[in-house]
Amino acid sequence: MRRARESTVLHWKGYDHARGGEALVRQMRPLRNADTEAVAPALPRLGVPAAVVWGAADRFQKLRYGHRLASDLGASIDEVAGGKHFMPEDHPDRIAAARQRGAARRTASSRAVTPYEQPEFERDRLPLIHPGEECEHLCDIDRLARPRAEACEECGMERTLRVCLSCGHVGCCESWRGHASARAEETGHPVIAAWRGGAFAYCYPHRRYL
Repeated sequence: MRRARESTVLHWKGYDHARGGEALVRQMRPLRNADTEAVAPALPRLGVPAAVVWGAADRFQKLRYGHRLASDLGASIDEVAGGKHFMPEDHPDRIAAARQRGAARRTASSRAVTPYEQPEFERDRLPLIHPGEECEHLCDIDRLARPRAEACEECGMERTLRVCLSCGHVGCCESWRGHASARAEETGHPVIAAWRGGAFAYCYPHRRYL
């Protein structure tokens, strides 16, 4: 119960402000099954380090879904007996252990870099989900920007960030306070790339993953 209360307080922060209702609507608006179906074939091509931790007793996301995801990503799967839908809240130790194992493997196999050094977005190395489909908004950006900060420039969030490929602005995602999309609406800059949570680029005018 204590952990559930702590999680509620943490998640509520994203909506406990004057524009909280707008934040919820922004988060829910992009939720479409078609997007999930569209990105599924691209998962085996991502080539990113991954580990899957799945609750064996999850009634909503069945264990077989976890095995399919792990197979597509070429990743291991840690089945948690009795684990249900909210794994980060119910079993944070298992999530942390999986992340630590992944970090140890990356450190052993490559040069250690700081989070700010790591993303250097190049046109031919963007994590595109639909690499065969051109986007004129992405093509119109002469030089893809690097992130100019290490956290959301508005609220300080340090994970699930989105980087504007036009100016390098760093903002939090829709599931937090949506500062990345708010910045895009303000500036008209069309395309962002995920950083520290996800591997994709997204075009706001087209409202689709690239």
